Amino acid sequence: MLVVEDDEDTAEVVQSTLEEAGYDVAAVSNGAEALSYLARVSERCVVLLDLVMVDMNGWDVLSALRSSDRRDHVIVMSGMVEPSLPRGVPLLRKPFNAEQLLEMVRSRATA
Repeated sequence: MLVVEDDEDTAEVVQSTLEEAGYDVAAVSNGAEALSYLARVSERCVVLLDLVMVDMNGWDVLSALRSSDRRDHVIVMSGMVEPSLPRGVPLLRKPFNAEQLLEMVRSRATA
């Protein structure tokens, strides 16, 4: 599982919540790091992706993933009112609680 979040506090909470639930989690702070990480792993990942980040943002990551051969499960984490996400990409609206996070991850991890 990969958490892509530039807010250190949010990334830490998401990562620790997922780890406490038994998931193996890596965290990066921008889109370029996310794509670099995904290039090094062969298995399909659940990617929790923030949209608004400095440097390479979540929109750029979504575009790169959609044009690649990877078939990762992406969950967008955003406080934006109505982000226009590609079909099939679920939104976990910020702020969210641990239960909402785990429910969304469980639904994507088993898909």
